[in-house]
Amino acid sequence: MAANFTFPRQADASFEDGPRRLACFALAGLAGAGLFVSAYLTVAHAASAPGIGAKLCSIGAFDCHRVARSQHGELFGVPLAAFGVGFYLLILALALFPIRHGISLESGREALRWVFSLAAVALIVDAYLLGVMVFQVGALCSLCLFTHGLNGVVLVLVAKGVPPELGPARLGRARWLGGGVLLALVFLLPVVGGQTRVGSEPGALVDVQPVGVQEGELDAQALLADGGLKAKLAQAFREAPAPVIDPELHEGPARGGSDPEYEITVFGDFQCPYCRKLVGYTEELLEQQGDRVRMVFKHFPLNQDCNPSVPSRMHANACALAAAAASAFERGDEAFWRAHDRFFVGAGPPEGGAPTPAAREHIARDVELGRRLGVRAIPAVFVNHRRIPDYRFLHPELFGLLEEVLDALEDPPPAR
Repeated sequence: MAANFTFPRQADASFEDGPRRLACFALAGLAGAGLFVSAYLTVAHAASAPGIGAKLCSIGAFDCHRVARSQHGELFGVPLAAFGVGFYLLILALALFPIRHGISLESGREALRWVFSLAAVALIVDAYLLGVMVFQVGALCSLCLFTHGLNGVVLVLVAKGVPPELGPARLGRARWLGGGVLLALVFLLPVVGGQTRVGSEPGALVDVQPVGVQEGELDAQALLADGGLKAKLAQAFREAPAPVIDPELHEGPARGGSDPEYEITVFGDFQCPYCRKLVGYTEELLEQQGDRVRMVFKHFPLNQDCNPSVPSRMHANACALAAAAASAFERGDEAFWRAHDRFFVGAGPPEGGAPTPAAREHIARDVELGRRLGVRAIPAVFVNHRRIPDYRFLHPELFGLLEEVLDALEDPPPAR
């Protein structure tokens, strides 16, 4: 009988009250689970890095970090997961209200009707976001799909608990709310879709399709065949913050020409897979361009032990590797780049020996510079004082396009 109940009239308050209270507790539990997942996704988004759920979220087509960091992961600068936190807090409050005030009272039933309506609207939004993940981002967020399933269970559970005579009011409210949400989505789609943000991979320009590709699949020729790519890149630079005039930006461990046309600074982490991919691009670029380019490496480890702007120890050895490389730099550029290349092919930090005070200061200085410049994801790449919207434009076959756009900008700052 508990599987298909209806609310009794107030005179029957004691009849099957237990099953209905159990159902309300179940709703509260579901809301609590959704609240936890939404809070985790909000924190992961703010950290600009995968956290404790990274393995779960990076199986096959699932990549929660890629979805969260896409241009569709925020609305007006607020992570979508933060709206989920508010939604589940409201559902939790509405689910607990009948338990506290009496589920057979009209006010209790009204609270659950609101739960039904909100869950129906949430499923409409979920369907829209699922389409965005499949057709725009090209990846699925397993934790997001979990919340979609939670919303469906909430809808079914409440639907079985509202008496038939109250159905029309319940459905009418759901139609009005759902229609309003659909209308809002129609108007917001061009707003959200037209924003250029760090996206599908850290440092990725999502709107420049098909740059949102999986690792190892970048087809430079296909990208160059996109006639609109140059215009989109130029627009991204026009909308970006002003060039960074900071003497520290292009100082540090360097290789390349002594008087280059293009100075490249990369903020990275020796355990970052995207940074490792970028190393392959820059090695080819340096070989191809010779003295025309110079590359500087800045430390930005994703580990709170040496980077206070990171809320976790996502890359366990990042600080140790950075310290070893910074210590090597005390012996000169050549020693640093030997350590750099060794660490990016998977070598671990050397055993024994604490980092020197100079090495710790070097890392702290780089981290502080990155924080000042608004680095929220790595690799973060600056060319001639301008942050480029996608690190993959350092691919040797795409660098020419980047050159054209940078040269066409008004009043470019000097390389040195």
